[in-house]
Amino acid sequence: MSAAQGEGLPIPGDWIPPLPAVAGFRLVLSPPAGPGGAPQPLYATHPDHRPVIALVLDRLVGSRLTAGPAEPSAAGGVLHVALRRGGRLAVEPAGECPDAAGPGERGYVCPPSPSDVVLRLSDGRAVRVRNPWMAGWLQEGWRAHLPVGAPQLLDRDAAVALAREQSGLPAWQARFVDAYPVERSGGTEVRPAWLLEAELPAGQRIRLVLDAQTGEVLRLVQLEALP
Repeated sequence: MSAAQGEGLPIPGDWIPPLPAVAGFRLVLSPPAGPGGAPQPLYATHPDHRPVIALVLDRLVGSRLTAGPAEPSAAGGVLHVALRRGGRLAVEPAGECPDAAGPGERGYVCPPSPSDVVLRLSDGRAVRVRNPWMAGWLQEGWRAHLPVGAPQLLDRDAAVALAREQSGLPAWQARFVDAYPVERSGGTEVRPAWLLEAELPAGQRIRLVLDAQTGEVLRLVQLEALP
């Protein structure tokens, strides 16, 4: 069924991922912002980022199919939604070209629609949808939700809260390090991190390493109790 045939209907449920399936958000602006004005990525593992990710996903679920080409405008931001199991969803401003001009004309950029966006899956499928809130968010609305400038690191309380989520243990000791080596497929990466440790009821100890920027678990080990 084309968008024109299904105009006004909800988008298929599998187009918008649920929050547990999302790894993070990245908004790419056009034209690009300077280093101090670029929006920071959001990570689903970061406790301060989850509410914004959940809000945007909820707003996307309310999209409705609409007529018109699934052609993006080059003006505005493109939201990239990364999934935990690979693949991604892109949310782009929909182009709104007058009949007398179009994206094929040299030097012409279709202005963004004030009400429509384009959803594009990593397999190439794309659809134009009606979502005025999302259309406005891609232009300037994101500024109310995304941090800009230097990334804010997790503080001690946030790191301990994440550690409690991992195990349910209430008491954690935490120490910050600004250069923790992490082995990745492309080599060793150095990350700011929180090193946390807690004791289990039977005497064993849990050591947990959290990325201080994203909240990602970098290492989790259980140490046997001393005799």
